[in-house]
Amino acid sequence: MENLLNMEEASTFLGVKTSTLYDWVHRKKITVVKIGKLNKFNKSDLEDYVKINTQTKVGEISNNGKNTKAHFMSH
Repeated sequence: MENLLNMEEASTFLGVKTSTLYDWVHRKKITVVKIGKLNKFNKSDLEDYVKINTQTKVGEISNNGKNTKAHFMSH
């Protein structure tokens, strides 16, 4: 079994406040492992969450997971 992160460790990993992470858990926006009343997180689930919620920069198009510059010509 993977090592599980607690709320503080997970919030640090994601770069958000623990209150934000509690909100996401409450609204079921993020995968959580419930152990009694404790919320724990698989690091791989957090990594997947980051990948799914990563947006490309304006003017870039994702090409099979690789960002490439979009070139537009004006007439």
